[in-house]
Amino acid sequence: MIEKIANAGPEATKIITIAPEKAKVEHLEKLKKAGINIAVGHTNATYKECMEKKDYFNCATHLYNAMRALDSREPGVVGFLFNNDTTNCGIIVDGLHMDFASVEIAKKILKDRLYLVTDAVSPAGTDNMTEFMFEGNRVLYKDGKCVSPEGTLGGSALVMIDGVKNLVEKVHVSLEEALRMATSYPAEAVAVDEKYGFIKEGYVADLTYFDDKFNVKGTISKGILTEY
Repeated sequence: MIEKIANAGPEATKIITIAPEKAKVEHLEKLKKAGINIAVGHTNATYKECMEKKDYFNCATHLYNAMRALDSREPGVVGFLFNNDTTNCGIIVDGLHMDFASVEIAKKILKDRLYLVTDAVSPAGTDNMTEFMFEGNRVLYKDGKCVSPEGTLGGSALVMIDGVKNLVEKVHVSLEEALRMATSYPAEAVAVDEKYGFIKEGYVADLTYFDDKFNVKGTISKGILTEY
C-alpha cells in the first residue's frame, strides 16, 4: 500500500496521517521522497517515539484529539508538537473537541503553524440528519455533536465559516488572522500555496464572501459567482 501511494505521488495524495509508533522508517522515507506530506495523528506515541521520527512529520492531524496528551512525566504527542518548530498543526475549533482555552494556548505556542480544519462528516451543513454510517459504524448526531452509541466523538459537523467565527468570538483571534488560519496557513502546510490560499494574480479564484454576522452570502469557484 505504501509503495502504491508513494508511486502515485502528491497529485493523488497530498497528506497522509500515520502513527509514529507503528511507522517503519523505510515507509516514511518513501513517502517523504515522493513529496507527500506526512501528518502525525491517531496515535498513542510517546514523546521519544515522535522525536525519533520527527524529520518525517511536517503536519499534525487535529491537535489534541486522538493523540497522547501532554503530561508532566510523559510529554506525549502534544508535547512533541509544542516543542518543535517544523510541524504545522490542524485544529478543530467547534467547542466540542476541546475547550476554547486550549485553542488559545495552542495558538500562543504555535503561532502561524496552527491552522483551522473541520474534520467534518455527513451532518455538516444539514439541519435534519439524526444519524449516519461511517466506515461501517453507526454515528448519532444531536446538538451539533457526532458521537458513537457509546458516546465517543466521531468527526464533527463544523463548517469552516463557523470555525472562523469561533476563532474570532471565542478564541479572541483577529478576523484577519482567523482567515489566514482557514486559507493561507493550511495551503502553506501542504505546499499548495503556489496556487491556493491567497488572493493574487495567477491563483485559483476560490473565494467566499460573508457578512459581519458570519453568514455566507456567496462563493466564487474558479471565478464563477454563486450567491445564496
